[in-house]
Amino acid sequence: RLVITNTYEPQELTISLILPQATIYLPMGSFVDVKAEIERLQKEMSRLENEIARSTAMLSNPNFIQKAPESKIQLETQKKLDYEEAYQQTKDRIEALSK
Repeated sequence: RLVITNTYEPQELTISLILPQATIYLPMGSFVDVKAEIERLQKEMSRLENEIARSTAMLSNPNFIQKAPESKIQLETQKKLDYEEAYQQTKDRIEALSK
């Protein structure tokens, strides 16, 4: 059964897939290996930390800001915001699963 909503609160044993424009939750009940899911989410946090650092470095580079078209700067700024949002959501899921 597929439910699309912006008010869903995930249950404890739920696998989550965090995308730039959506978060997908798969309630798994007793089928979830919580430890494995936390490890997967920690790897995702690490990847997002690297992307945030890359975007921050790019947006802090005066040469990039001076030479890049405004559309590229806006795109990179939006990517950074998306990465930061996904990072926070991933962190929140790890905390929820760790309870």
